[in-house]
Amino acid sequence: MSKKLYFIACFFISFQINAQLINWIIIDFAPYYINTDELEVQGRDRGVIELLHQQLPGYSFSYSQLPGSRLLHELANPQHNFCFLSLYKTPERLKLFHFSNHPSTIGLAPTIMMKKSTALKLKLQSNNPISLAELSSNHNLVLAASSNRSFGKSLDAIIKSIPAEQKIYRAGNDVLNSLMTMLHKNRVDLLLGYPDEQLYLAKKLGFIDEIEIFTIKEAPSYSVGYIGCSNNSLGKDNIAQLDQALLSIYSLPQYYQVLSRWLPEQFHSDLKIMLQQEVGQYGAKVAP
Repeated sequence: MSKKLYFIACFFISFQINAQLINWIIIDFAPYYINTDELEVQGRDRGVIELLHQQLPGYSFSYSQLPGSRLLHELANPQHNFCFLSLYKTPERLKLFHFSNHPSTIGLAPTIMMKKSTALKLKLQSNNPISLAELSSNHNLVLAASSNRSFGKSLDAIIKSIPAEQKIYRAGNDVLNSLMTMLHKNRVDLLLGYPDEQLYLAKKLGFIDEIEIFTIKEAPSYSVGYIGCSNNSLGKDNIAQLDQALLSIYSLPQYYQVLSRWLPEQFHSDLKIMLQQEVGQYGAKVAP
C-alpha cells in the first residue's frame, strides 16, 4: 500500500472510531452526578446515561468532568464534540446546541428553600405554594442560585427582574454546597433549586432540621430536561441515535428507579404521574 493510501485509510478508520464515540460532559452536581469512585453511577443523570449506553452497544461512551460554570461554553463550541444529558430548552440554547426531541429527564419543579425561622417570620404555611415575584418585591430578601442555569421561562424572567443587590449567583465546583452553607449562615435568605438536590445536600451537611422547602406558584408543574450535543454534524448524528435510545428506556423499571432514587418517598407517586404524562405522548408506559 502506498504511503498516501495508508494515510487515507488511517483517516477513515479514525473517523469511524470517532463517529462511534459519545463524549459526555459531567459536572460536580449532586445528586445528579456524584463523582466518587463508589457512587459515580448512583447520580440520577449518570444513571440515565448508563441506561442509554445499554441501548447503544455499538457506541463507546467517554466522560469529561468540567466545572458547571464551563458547561455551556464548552458545549456551545462547534469545534468540540460533547453531549450533556439534561438541559432546559430555551430560545437562546436552541441556536447553540442540537437538542433531543424526546426528554431525557423528568423531575419535580423548582422549589424555594429557606430557613424555618424565615418562613415563620413571613408567616408562610408549609403546604402552600409561594410566589417568587411577591417574595422578591414585598420583602428585602436575598435570593441565591447557581449561575448558567435555567429554571424555565417564567422563573428566569422573574430572576432577571430582581435587583442585583437582592440576588447572588455562584459558579464553580460544589456550588450548591457553597450556597447552602451561605443559607445556613444567614448570608442569603432564599435558595432556588430542585427538591431532590436541596434535600440531599441539606441532609449531607446536617442542616435538614433547620430548613423548609416551598413549591413556587410561577413554576411549571414539573421539569423536563433534554439531551444537548455540540452544534456540528457529529452532534447531530449523536442526537439522532440518543433520541431513539430514549424511546427504548422509558418503559424500563430502571428508568423510573433512577429518576426517583434521590427523591424523598413522599414525592414518588407525584413523579410517576408526571413521568407517565410526559412519556405517554410517545406511546410509552412507565413500569410499575
